[in-house]
Formats: sequence, C-alpha cells, structure tokens
Amino acid sequence: MVDRLHTPRTVGRRQPVLGSFTTVDHRSGFAGSVLITDDGEAGRYAHRRGICVKDTVGMMREAAVSGLVPAGDGRSLLLAMEQTGRQLRGIPHSAEDLLR
Repeated sequence: MVDRLHTPRTVGRRQPVLGSFTTVDHRSGFAGSVLITDDGEAGRYAHRRGICVKDTVGMMREAAVSGLVPAGDGRSLLLAMEQTGRQLRGIPHSAEDLLR
C-alpha cells in the first residue's frame, strides 16, 4: 500500500534529477520503504544506505508475475514509456521474458 508518493521533477537531460537523492537523504521518515527510481545514480546511492530500490521494469515484472498486468500489456507499456523519452534499463525482448 502506498501511503506517500514522491515524484521528482525532471530538470533536464544533462542535469541530475535530485528528487530521488532528496528522498534518500530524508529517509528517516521512510523506514521500511522502497525507493522506486530509474535514476541509476540515485538507486546506487540509496542501495549503499540500505534502502530497497526498484526500477520501473522491475515493478512491471513483479506486476506481470503476480498477474496484476498481462505480460504482453506490461511490455507494451514499457516500450511506450521508452518511446516518450523515458530511459528504462532492461526492457525484456518478449512478453514471456517479462515473467522471468
């Protein structure tokens, strides 16, 4: 259950997105939480501080495996996100691969 959601703003393609870093730095209020970010640097930073980190592809994989989202639809959504400019790592080559 999500009780708080932090949505960082995109500053620009070349500048770092600082929203995820801000969340990690104020983590005392997020004990036991999961940071969902596609920002590799922020993810590594959080992981080094003992925070569980997930990315968009990982969340979609969990949703498909649990049956919340059909695997084909999940992969299509990931591809659509990528086409709008989102930089996602590890998009599976097929819907079946999303289930692994």
